Order: sequence, then structure tokens, then C-alpha cells
Amino acid sequence: MGNFRGPDGEHLGAAFAEAGNCACLLIVCSWNELRVRALPILLCACAVGLVVSAFGSESPHRDRLDPQITRHYEAACMAFESGDTQRALAEIELVLVPRSTVYIAAPKRSELYRCAVQGLEVWREALGEDMPFRLTDDPKTADIRIEFRKQLASDTHHLCGHVEWKRKAVYSRTTHNTYLDATVLVATHTAKGEPHDAASLVHIVAHELGHILGLDDTSDPNDIMGPDLHGAASCRLSAGELAAITSLRALCRELKENAVRAQP
Repeated sequence: MGNFRGPDGEHLGAAFAEAGNCACLLIVCSWNELRVRALPILLCACAVGLVVSAFGSESPHRDRLDPQITRHYEAACMAFESGDTQRALAEIELVLVPRSTVYIAAPKRSELYRCAVQGLEVWREALGEDMPFRLTDDPKTADIRIEFRKQLASDTHHLCGHVEWKRKAVYSRTTHNTYLDATVLVATHTAKGEPHDAASLVHIVAHELGHILGLDDTSDPNDIMGPDLHGAASCRLSAGELAAITSLRALCRELKENAVRAQP
């Protein structure tokens, strides 16, 4: 991570150095300071242990999660245990992708726009009030842009969809900020040049948004994160997918509450 400075000139982003400095500060502070700053962390240690083990290597949900997301999650747990609550909060927000606005690059009355909205609705149905995506009409301020191409291709094969994103966390001992910038590309036609039907377009949009939320690809055609079966695409999360994403988000929110309480 690069070097950043906050409004008051304080250094932002040197997470591991700051964690070490925090440990030294705890050693030299008075008992009253130690009690105020350290006890909330000690009281939450058991909760964090449960959080870490919930997505351990033997967890039935771990294989459904994107490795990058699990790294952010594990980094949040380690930061919390070391007393670096601001880094913990930043890492958690990278997983939760809160307040993410979505712009659909298609005319509002078009089938492409309707299918993209339905792809968002797949996640609204699954997550309810925890749904982090909100539509916007302003492409300049959108965190996520959904765009359509006739075809997408990698070096080796045709793609139905693709997502590119950048996540960044900036944090100090007293504050943190997170940033998400993503572009979802959706192919409107198959490799043979046939137009995708509405169900396939909905599936592709929901699938790529699933990557942003932290789910990995699967081989099960009944999964949103599974392959698109032209003419028989899944448009709803499977039970396993729903359990994985809701468990991850619930545990992150629990850890976030603990980190907020542990702040000095």
C-alpha cells in the first residue's frame, strides 16, 4: 500500500508499523490508560476466535468464498487481535462493500437495463436489508458500472461476463476510509453469435456482482456462481451460496461491532 496522509498530516496506511507502535504504547501507558484501551480487546478475544474458526480450512463455506475476500477477512481478525481497530474496521468494510452505488450503462426502457435490475434484485431477495447495492443515474459517481458488450473473450475462451475491481483501504490509529471501483462487463451474445436470453443476462449480472460480494466460481449449474446454461440459467442463489454469504456478512458485522467497542 502507498503512503497517504490525512487532513491533519498524520500518516495513513502503514498498518504493520502502526500495530507495532501500538504495542509499545500500551507497554508504557499508565494503568488507567491500559484498562481503557486494552480490556475491550481482551473481552472480545473469544468472539474473534470464534469468527476466525468459522471460516477455517475445514469450514463447509470456505470453498465458496473468493480467496481475496477471505484474506481481507482474516486480516481484519488479526488486526483486531493486535489492537489495530482502525485497520480491522477498514478490512471489514472491504468485505461488506457498504454504500455501493451501481450505474447501468443501458437505456432504462431496454431489455438490457431490465435484466441488470433483475440481477440486482437477485441479491436484494437474498440479503434483504443487508443488500449493499443502490442504483444511481450518475456514471461519474458510481462505485460499480454495469456495461454490455456483444462478446467478451479471454486469450483462451469466450466469456459470458467479467468483473474488474479495485479495493483500497486507508487507515491510521484514529480513522479509516475504504474505496471500491468496479466494472462489470456482460456479453449479450454467445460464442456462436446467438443472443443471450433474459434469464442468462440476469444470471450473468448476478454472478459478477457475486464476485464483488466475495463468492467464488463453482461448477454447479444450480448456483448463481456456477456456469451459465444458455436457455436454462439459474436466477436464484442456492442454499449453499446463501449460507456462505450470509454467514460471512454476519460474522463481519459481529467483528465490526467488537472493533467499534474496543476503540480507545
